[in-house]
This record gives sequence, C-alpha cells and structure tokens, in this order.
Amino acid sequence: MAGVYGRLVSPFPAVKAISPYRGFGAPAGQGDLGPAAGYNRDTNLYLGSGPKLANPGLALPDGGQPAKAPPAPVAPAPAVSPPVKPPAPNTGGHDFGNLDFSGDPILAQVRAYNARVVANAQAGALAAKKRDLIDFGSKDLATQTIGDTNTATAAAQNPFSTLAQLLGAHDRNDLGVNETRNKQNLFYSSTRGNDLTTEGKDYLLRQATAQGALERALTGYDSQVLQAQDSAAQNELSAEEAAYMRAIQFALANGGYGDSGGGGGSGDSGDPGAEKKPTDQEQPAPPAPKPAPPQAKPRPAPPVNQYHFPAPTRPRPVARGTTHK
Repeated sequence: MAGVYGRLVSPFPAVKAISPYRGFGAPAGQGDLGPAAGYNRDTNLYLGSGPKLANPGLALPDGGQPAKAPPAPVAPAPAVSPPVKPPAPNTGGHDFGNLDFSGDPILAQVRAYNARVVANAQAGALAAKKRDLIDFGSKDLATQTIGDTNTATAAAQNPFSTLAQLLGAHDRNDLGVNETRNKQNLFYSSTRGNDLTTEGKDYLLRQATAQGALERALTGYDSQVLQAQDSAAQNELSAEEAAYMRAIQFALANGGYGDSGGGGGSGDSGDPGAEKKPTDQEQPAPPAPKPAPPQAKPRPAPPVNQYHFPAPTRPRPVARGTTHK
C-alpha cells in the first residue's frame, strides 16, 4: 500500500535507503521506513511505504508529536483604586464635639429674627382665615377651622356674607318662577315644579363652588406659614454652622478646647496681650531625615569562556617582500 506521498523511486538504486532514525534509538516500527523508502531532495526526507506517522512532514526522533505552542498570556485585570475621601478639617488634633456655641450673639440675633418672621406669618394667616370665614358666613365651618367662638358668631350674623347673598338670590329666583307660571295658569302644573327643582340644584351648586374657593384660600394661608418655617429653619442651620466655626477659631486661639485633655492651654490664656508658650501638642514636628545618596551599581563580571576557545589574535604586520614563517 502506497504511503501518504506515494511511492518514490530512489535516484540511487545501488544505495539502500537508510532510515534517518537509524542509530538514534528510535522505537521499533518507527526507525525504519521500509525497504521501498526513497529520498526526496525537496523536503530532505526519506519517504516510502513504511509505517505511517501522525505527521510525516514533522516526524521527531523519539516518535512523538511536535510540541504545541504555549497559550498566550492573559493580561491581568486593572486594579480598581479606592474612592478618595475629602480631607478632614484641620482641628489641631483636638475634639470639639462638646463645644458650646449657644451663647454666640450673632446666632441669638438670627434665632430672634426667625421667630419674629414665623410669628408674623402665623398671625397673618390667622387674620386672613378669620376674615374669609366671616365673609363666607358659616358658623359651623368657622368653629371647625379655627375654633374661635367670636369668629363663628360674627360669621353667622353677617348679613352680607356669601351664604346670605346666595340664599337671597335663591329666594328671588323661586319667587320669579312662581309669578311667571302663575301668570301662565301653570302654578299647579309640573312645569312649575320642574323649574323649582332646577333652581334648587343650581343653589346647591353655587354653595359648593363658594365653599371650595374658601377651602383653597385657607390651604394657601397654611402653605405660607410652612414656607416661612422652612426658611427660618434653613437660616438657623446656617447660623449654627457659622457659630460653631467661630467657636472653634476662638478655642484654637485661646486654648479652650472642647476635650478633656485640651484644658485651658496656658494659665494666662485669658489675657490677649500675654505671650503664649507652646504646649506639647503645639511643638513643631522634627524635620524629615535626608534621603541617602544613591549608590553606584556594581559592574557585571565579564562572561566566562566556558568552552575554552582560544582568544582571537590579529596577524602581525609583515613588511613587503617577506613571507610568514
């Protein structure tokens, strides 16, 4: 049976084809390619009808397969840097958690102003509610809204209230329906009854519309009070923060720290003109040591001639007319 590349005839019939693996310790069956093997000058291999190798063009002396290429290295995942925290305020290593700043005069002024603004808003809202409730004319609604008996009485006795005007218009409309249908000899007819029913529904609708407008106005007054309170709270928060910072500056300048170890600083801290002595915590830090100068790297040793080859020599110059001996 012909080999992979077919049967080739040796160009040297008198010379027996010799296996390239003869004498190299090849295993049996792989060191001899057979008697009909031939030499191929293009591939520099002996080919024939001998035993087939897994890869005839890349046969190895030990009968194995060529080594596989190592896998490509995998790049490591990039390291994720931790989030950078904002720098803490410089407090000199002292604890100001128990620092009292309630006696700050500017903070007291801001609190007084905020209280006055909120009180004015509440008083204005209450006065507007009383005025609208009296104008509407409902005693029950005034009692449920603000719980003021005087306002409820004034609303019920107001002859020009909204409810009183709606009631007068309703009575006039009923009278007009009766007169019109009476002149038409329809006073006892169903037409007059339908007209009166329609007028009653319209009267209830006008009352509901007026009450809805009143409730929206009352809600608006409450919203104004809430806005004033929110604004006052924000102003007070900003004032407290400013007062706290002023207290910290004062404590750092006079030695009155908020922690137990801070104490009062020096004994003459109350005198602004007295000379202050630096404490242990205020001593400057020692200077950092200077870095050592870089040392020169040792030169590598010359390579050793491990094969003991003679050192190359240059030929000596020879004058003209002479020969080497």
